[in-house]
Amino acid sequence: MKAETFLRRALAVLLLAFQLQGAAAPAPLLAEYTHTAWSGLQGGPVDVLKFAQTRDGWLWMATAVGLYRYDGVEFERTDTVHGQRLYSNDVIGLMAARDGALWVGYRFGGVSVLRRDGVRSFFEADGVPGGTVMHIEEAPDGAVWVGTSEGLARLAPGARRFARLGAEAGLPRSPVYHVLFARDGTEWVGAGAGA
Repeated sequence: MKAETFLRRALAVLLLAFQLQGAAAPAPLLAEYTHTAWSGLQGGPVDVLKFAQTRDGWLWMATAVGLYRYDGVEFERTDTVHGQRLYSNDVIGLMAARDGALWVGYRFGGVSVLRRDGVRSFFEADGVPGGTVMHIEEAPDGAVWVGTSEGLARLAPGARRFARLGAEAGLPRSPVYHVLFARDGTEWVGAGAGA
């Protein structure tokens, strides 16, 4: 009986040793990460609403007092992108497109796409819903989606104007805060009336 008890205990210890050996390493503690913060005292922008990083490495920040860019060392408030002037300094929406363009959405309506070879702005007359531009997103097919405080619109690749989406697409009339494309292509819309 004692030999049987000993064998059971020895087997249990061996199984435990194998389990511990195969266990994953513990996750890093929060204290193991570095943290750097910039505020207005260090020259950083305040009230940052959106971030975007263009292919040239610039990190762009949309704020209510202007557009900022960061090169990894210094913050710079700017009224131009690629030498092209912004329509307004009251920037909310921001998106870096795959083609290198920077899309900027304004608090009082409209969006601009800024490229090295020029700028194009779109307003209500161009199909963009009125109100504050909350979000700009590029779809997998290259279309640009704009969510505003008054709805949602899509600019198809090569199109000259946006197409508004509403009740016919199953969307209630409400602010659109976010657009997301899942890996499987499903489009998610975060709106005042729900998802």
